[in-house]
Amino acid sequence: MRRYIVILLLAIPFAVFAQTAQQADQSFKAGEYDKALTQYKALLKKQPANQLYLYRYARCAYELGDSQTAIDYFVKAGTRYALRNYYLGELYFANYQFEEAIAAYNDYLKAGTPEADRKAQIEKNIALAQKGARYIKRVEDIQVIDSVNVSKQTFLSAYKLSPEAGTLSKSGDQFFFTNQRQDRRLMGIKTDDGISLMQSERLLDSWSELEPLPQNVNFGKRQNYPFCLSDGVTVYFASDSEDGLGGYDIYITQYDADNRTYRSPENLGFPFNSFANDYMLAIDETANRGYFATDRCAPEGMVTVYTFIPNQETKIVRGTAAELAAAATLHQSAAKTEPIAVAVEEPKQEVKQEPKQEVKQEPKPVVKAEPKQEQKPTNQMMEIRLVLNDTIVLTAMDQFRSAEAKENYTQYLQNKQTLTTAEQNLEHLRQNYSAAEEAEKEQMVSEIISLEQSIPQQRKALENLLKQIKQSELSARQ
Repeated sequence: MRRYIVILLLAIPFAVFAQTAQQADQSFKAGEYDKALTQYKALLKKQPANQLYLYRYARCAYELGDSQTAIDYFVKAGTRYALRNYYLGELYFANYQFEEAIAAYNDYLKAGTPEADRKAQIEKNIALAQKGARYIKRVEDIQVIDSVNVSKQTFLSAYKLSPEAGTLSKSGDQFFFTNQRQDRRLMGIKTDDGISLMQSERLLDSWSELEPLPQNVNFGKRQNYPFCLSDGVTVYFASDSEDGLGGYDIYITQYDADNRTYRSPENLGFPFNSFANDYMLAIDETANRGYFATDRCAPEGMVTVYTFIPNQETKIVRGTAAELAAAATLHQSAAKTEPIAVAVEEPKQEVKQEPKQEVKQEPKPVVKAEPKQEQKPTNQMMEIRLVLNDTIVLTAMDQFRSAEAKENYTQYLQNKQTLTTAEQNLEHLRQNYSAAEEAEKEQMVSEIISLEQSIPQQRKALENLLKQIKQSELSARQ
């Protein structure tokens, strides 16, 4: 009898362990990555070398935007799971570890035959990583003194140029630069093929006919956002040519008076350019200020306008791979921020509004918001808008034919809200940085860097989930 009791007592821990493993598996498959992360952490304490637990712990960290933890545990998980190399490639790429990204992507491609869409994206990323590996060796060291998120439609309002620097204006998607003497214009003009840079000179009472800049400047489908220094020679502009890193990239060219043409444009590289859209670089030599816009970490419909101090001579960053990546992505920008005229009013807003918001907002999620969220699963007529193709648009949850697609779309909406919250937190930290105490700034810098690293990964995960949802739903309709 005692022997049976001992055997029973010994069996209890194994039953509990098996139950925990099953719960972790269920949480993981349901996309409840925060819960699964905790459960796999407990499992790894008992089986620290279990490759499945290591892999899934890394996957949870990846989905939750903790890139460094994900990298560490994917490496520990070994090569048993082929997707491990794909995720490592994505993480290394997002962290500007380009050589490692290329190696991981190639290992993944060698291990099997991925879906056509994923293979095409990987090949595109490898090509971008090869460019990034070249540019990361020559990152310009710039001193950012301010950054502000503004509407994409009105972002020029953040450019505080003195009269001597000329003026910037826009009409729709066309952007114009007029020099200080008001006798020369550069502009991005729509054409049948896209947008081209053109110039015009002031006559007695009108402007000359538009003259396109030479083909070596108009080398892509869209060239726009021109700006010319006061020397009348040096021109900055943006192009979305395939030669660049992605989206719009900022280029520099000079007018060659001897040959009456422009020199071949040069890509400015990091940190001015990224794998997102970067454009409208303008330098106010009188005020010793430079500006450029980017949507690399900005919320949807917004852009970030950085203000920096132009270098008289190009300074190249020297340091470790991590330091180069931080400089290339402007993750060090918060640490270099200084208050300037644009940001003077922000501390006043913090003092007056912050305490009120904290008092009013804390009770709301408990009393009002949560009950509404709990009712959503039973509300089959919840209004949505999901475009499957040119002829099929879902406008309510009960229109899904695929149960998997419907469940994943619910998860997509939750993840999208998480991303929105992260973007709002990043904007809040950036706005409040200049008014914070020194002790607070250290913590804020860490949080800003973490969010700037995780937000692009969350966006990428959302894009992948949405593709999966569309594929599942379209398959169910065939």
